[in-house]
Amino acid sequence: MKIIKKNYLLTALALSVMLIGCDDEVSEEVTQNADSITSEIEKIETAYVEGAEKIENIFDGNKIETLLDDHLIDEIKNAIEIELEKSVTKTHSNAKITYPVGVFRDYSCGGHSQLRIFMDAEDRNASSSKSGYTGASSVDYNNRNVTLELCIVDGASFTHFGSSAVTYPYAVLALSNNRPSHAGIFTRFFDNEDRNNNNKTLINNVTKIYQYGDNIFNKNTLLNFYYYGSARNVRETSLPNFGFSYYVLGQFGAFKGTIFVDDEDSRNANWHKYVDYRGITQSYNGNIIMDTGANTRLKFSRAIL
Repeated sequence: MKIIKKNYLLTALALSVMLIGCDDEVSEEVTQNADSITSEIEKIETAYVEGAEKIENIFDGNKIETLLDDHLIDEIKNAIEIELEKSVTKTHSNAKITYPVGVFRDYSCGGHSQLRIFMDAEDRNASSSKSGYTGASSVDYNNRNVTLELCIVDGASFTHFGSSAVTYPYAVLALSNNRPSHAGIFTRFFDNEDRNNNNKTLINNVTKIYQYGDNIFNKNTLLNFYYYGSARNVRETSLPNFGFSYYVLGQFGAFKGTIFVDDEDSRNANWHKYVDYRGITQSYNGNIIMDTGANTRLKFSRAIL
């Protein structure tokens, strides 16, 4: 059972948004501060159960999921936006990168930096699953937790693509604070497991990070994606070639798959927001790059090189 504390919510979130680096130049002081604060604060919309035993049971057909009050979800969203506006996040310093994005790793990143996002999914009656082709991103079938494996590449080459008759919307992880003029922004908040949460995000399997661009990695996960849809006056092209195979979110081509993320069951606080390439907030019909709701289904498609 979650214990909601409104005043605590804003305080915990403010503490959890850290100034981090995105490569080996992350300062030791920032990392130590982030580790210290993360060990003290609780999940932003829940009270942490001290000493609780971690039990991860595979789905047995008797699953109860409840939603958090809409007013509290709005408070979470507003608090995140305020803290992100105040933060000054370092970006990956690389002369060859106009602005960084994350694509989902297949076999190798070909010398590019790697980003690993481990999400501790729901423990009780755990039902996270993988199907089809998703590259290196996976589900741990013992505990049903989710690991997203990405490569950090130059986002300048991405755009809308397709033909005059068919379009193929897709999305890549946004790792800068700026939105390209030809892309929308899709934001997804994952309400991860409450009890003894083990979330961890790493750069090159070494540097633990808590923020990259407007993405937040704590006891919950907030991800922002550049969404390339049916925008007008945008050059149609194929996905860029970085010298290795990779995946994006979308539904096209022969190599497709999904990862179902079983998010927190009790008073679930999941939410999403879609702002199109013109900066206008739009409704999202929930079946293009991911399914949304109390759980999340990510949809993968392999780039054809």
